[in-house]
Amino acid sequence: MDNRYDDAIDTVLAEDFKRYMQRYKKIYQRLAKKVAMNLSTSSEKPVIVDLGTGPGLLLKELHDQIPTAQIIGVDSSENMLMIAHKNINDLHCSDCFVTHARAEQLPFGDNSIDCIVSRLSLSSWEKPQQTFVEIFRVLKPGGRVLIEDLNRGFPAWKLSIRKVLMSLKTAKKDVITYHSEYYARAFSLAEAEQAFIKIGFTIVKKEGKKTGWNFLVIAEKPLTACKILQVL
Repeated sequence: MDNRYDDAIDTVLAEDFKRYMQRYKKIYQRLAKKVAMNLSTSSEKPVIVDLGTGPGLLLKELHDQIPTAQIIGVDSSENMLMIAHKNINDLHCSDCFVTHARAEQLPFGDNSIDCIVSRLSLSSWEKPQQTFVEIFRVLKPGGRVLIEDLNRGFPAWKLSIRKVLMSLKTAKKDVITYHSEYYARAFSLAEAEQAFIKIGFTIVKKEGKKTGWNFLVIAEKPLTACKILQVL
């Protein structure tokens, strides 16, 4: 969760979201495993950014699977960061941090980050194009970014069924509403892919069907990248 709708994320929604998503640990474990597979083998202590960290559920799995990494969770919601900070304290990880920042203004130097991962954050970025430029700027040449997000091509009738299933699984109304509104402003897989290509990334891999509920795009900053692109 990040940026455009952070004002709507009050403490109640933040807690409800955390409680509901804690049931889906395997989702975060799978994504953390993909991050581990896409790290450069030349970095003994990689720096990983969890962009839109929310309550820090992915951050925990990243730490479990890549214990040598420095992991930084970034979010613009203070309420989410309070929960993420508590989760970090439970990890007793001296190399895990959270910081308040907007996606289009990342607080990192040029060519300083080994990998950026973002889950369910893309459609909340206030300035998506500028955020892609920022990701390109802070990644090291050869560094990779993984974005997993909901797919706008997911049929409305399937979304209606999904909302019913969420309710049966005792998801709170505010979580269901947020989930539905997120789909309404989501990117398609093709749009996400083109956003990467436009900035100068090389697409490494993409997963997801045209009408599937989500997608994953893995992109790499070329080794020959030598300057920061300007927002058009």
